[in-house]
Amino acid sequence: MPYRGAGQAVTDLLAGHVKSAFLGPTALINHHRAGSIKIIAQTSSKRAPTLQDIPTLEESGYKGLVLEAWYAAFAPPGNAQGTGDAGQPGDPEIAVGSQAS
Repeated sequence: MPYRGAGQAVTDLLAGHVKSAFLGPTALINHHRAGSIKIIAQTSSKRAPTLQDIPTLEESGYKGLVLEAWYAAFAPPGNAQGTGDAGQPGDPEIAVGSQAS
């Protein structure tokens, strides 16, 4: 089931409307630590430093199944790369995060 962001997916997972989901860890770590969601595997090739207790999919028997995350920097059309209204590194108005929500 497609979602526009992690927020509704987590809500539906907690409410039992969906039985599983593939989501970024940012939306799930606190729920995992509280015991309200069980993270069963990580999609990366190595365990994340913040989730050393969670095996990778490969460690769980899914050999060759690795999904590394890919992210991009976004700016409105017409901005030159690295300049203009998109801001500069360290600009507090630049939105930085590990996933959309």
